[in-house]
Amino acid sequence: MKTRILPIIGLTFAILLLSRTVAVSSEVNPNQPIMAIEPKTGDSPPELVESPALQCLTGAVLETVSADMKRLDLRKKEMSERESALKAIEAKLATQMSAIEKANAALHNNIESLKGLADDDLKHLVGMYQTMKPKQAAEIFNSMDPSFAAGFLREMNSDKAGLIMANMNTRKSYAVSVIIAGRNAKYRQSKS
Repeated sequence: MKTRILPIIGLTFAILLLSRTVAVSSEVNPNQPIMAIEPKTGDSPPELVESPALQCLTGAVLETVSADMKRLDLRKKEMSERESALKAIEAKLATQMSAIEKANAALHNNIESLKGLADDDLKHLVGMYQTMKPKQAAEIFNSMDPSFAAGFLREMNSDKAGLIMANMNTRKSYAVSVIIAGRNAKYRQSKS
């Protein structure tokens, strides 16, 4: 019995499909123009044009689709303009970053050069104080700030620095000693 039902269902489906096709074809007005989407050449989007060979959209649906196509075209143009602007900004930023990196390298070189000059100046002063008589150098060191004097004395030969400190004011000499001893005290190992 099942085998007889399948052909009947298939025949019924075919009849319904044929009747629907006839109904749809009778609804088409042969005098009404048929619209189709045809591609344009180049970068522009496709357009809706009349075509007797193809059936497409009519009425309100056609207007809606046309409006959507126009909005999409406008949006595509805006996106293209933004992309161009972003590329220009990226190029400008790359140029600026290159200039900044060059300036940073030049600044680093200048700083290193100035550090070298500052070290040379300090070595020169240390050498001058070491060649002076200890009593004369002590008079100068007595008038210096203890931290400043400690910096010079730390760079000097220990024998010369000791002779200068021996000729300095006792309180000033003590203050300089405390500063020098305390500089790296936290890193020293305690001997218990």
